[in-house]
Amino acid sequence: DLSEFTITMAIPTTYDGETVKISRGSNGTWDATKRIITWRIGGLKHGESCLVTAEAGLSASMKDAMSEDPDVKMAEKHLRCPVLVRCTSEVDQISDMAVSVLEDIPAHLVENLTRSYRLLHRVP
Repeated sequence: DLSEFTITMAIPTTYDGETVKISRGSNGTWDATKRIITWRIGGLKHGESCLVTAEAGLSASMKDAMSEDPDVKMAEKHLRCPVLVRCTSEVDQISDMAVSVLEDIPAHLVENLTRSYRLLHRVP
């Protein structure tokens, strides 16, 4: 089983912080100062899954930039929302993760997996 399971998503200033809405995931909180959404799932039993969703509108400056130059590459560069998943487990591990974007949103996903380990050594 996984414990201390947390999902954090950074919301860049190209999105309007006033429009951030957590639409799925009951333990989600929006920190406007840090511009992050954090879902504290807690424990996740072996074989269980969870689904979280957030929405936000574009900032006024980003809307203006998109109307002047609707360049997809520029949008991809400025509309990135990094996601961090953290958990603790002594036995189990995360074996699969699916992230998706709504079909009517002109975006795509880029996967960048980073693993970190902590080794605890106890002297008898």
